[in-house]
Amino acid sequence: MVSLKKVAVFPVGTFVNSDILFSDDSIRALVIREFHGILPEVDMSMDQVVSQPDSYNWSAIDSLTTFSRLHNLRITGRALVSNSGVPKWLVEAGHDSTSLAAFLDMYVATFINRYKEVVHGWDVVSEAVSAGDGSPHASFWHEVLGESYIDNAFIAAHKVAPDAVLFLNERIGGQDTLRLNAVIERIDKLKSRGIPVSGISLEMHLDIDDPLEIIARMLSQAANTGLQVHLSGLHISSSLQQTDRKLGEFTSELADKQGEMYRHVAELYRNIVPENQQYGITVKGFAGKTANDRKATLSGWPALFDAELRRKPAYYGFLNGVSED
Repeated sequence: MVSLKKVAVFPVGTFVNSDILFSDDSIRALVIREFHGILPEVDMSMDQVVSQPDSYNWSAIDSLTTFSRLHNLRITGRALVSNSGVPKWLVEAGHDSTSLAAFLDMYVATFINRYKEVVHGWDVVSEAVSAGDGSPHASFWHEVLGESYIDNAFIAAHKVAPDAVLFLNERIGGQDTLRLNAVIERIDKLKSRGIPVSGISLEMHLDIDDPLEIIARMLSQAANTGLQVHLSGLHISSSLQQTDRKLGEFTSELADKQGEMYRHVAELYRNIVPENQQYGITVKGFAGKTANDRKATLSGWPALFDAELRRKPAYYGFLNGVSED
């Protein structure tokens, strides 16, 4: 049987959730058959790992790393330091800049040291830039530490895992040019200061109507950094922009158009990003029964598979896009 991993000319992966992955044999079989790698969607979130002070919960991540080794799947670390998933106890602890910087260094070093032999790359910092004007995100980290938290996180990660690919990650819409410009500018500044950032990770949330010329320009900007380029959580919805569509109607016309968009985006990535910078594409939510896609009528059915794990036109479009011409 043809599969994505058999034909793709660069690595293809999927977000996973440990609860779903280890409770459904059919989903595990699909992941093993179709993908080169996995990216934990929520299991690596800080509020999952240290939900209580001085208490690390590694059980879910240990299970995922064991699974990845057993089936020769690349695993990429997600959201080490993010605006989302900050534990409530940490926010309420009353840290000043000195104590919070010390906690951040310890957390990053402890986390990466445990998994540095199996995790290939890390989204070290996520959600550092606001949507709209591209200004720094008014996060807990930024409020206490200012811009220095980004530098410190990368330095701590590189110290423990000098050979790992270290990504700056940001969620980007199909017309989110100001935000991407701000991300590129931030990367340029990090590089100029000698901060060891080695990848740009774009969590692309697109719509089937997004202009391809803008997406192509975004990919060119990312490639021009000279860093590894990862499209993480690629998510192409079919009903977000046009108000005359009724949510809940996933017509064959929309399905075909969505498939064409997946093909175009994969082809643009393959043709624009130099081969030695192609970290790969990871799709967000590989099946309609995953946690993110249970509300499919609101998310535009972005997955490659339907709720019965049948391949949609989105799958075949993506399959054609990731393979040789």
